[in-house]
Amino acid sequence: MNKFLFIAFLFTLISSPAYAYLDPGTFTIIGTGIASVVAAIAGFFNNIKIKFKKILSNLRNKNK
Repeated sequence: MNKFLFIAFLFTLISSPAYAYLDPGTFTIIGTGIASVVAAIAGFFNNIKIKFKKILSNLRNKNK
């Protein structure tokens, strides 16, 4: 691991400027992508939580 970090550090020292331009639209696309992933993960776990509660309520009703 230390060898990897050392090599990564060396690459940062010898890199040259890219002279790249990132317009605001790029950050909008990146932000939208991150928000979409977060919403999908939240919806996935919420769906699992709802199904788990439904199964537990069915088990409780059968035991009564």
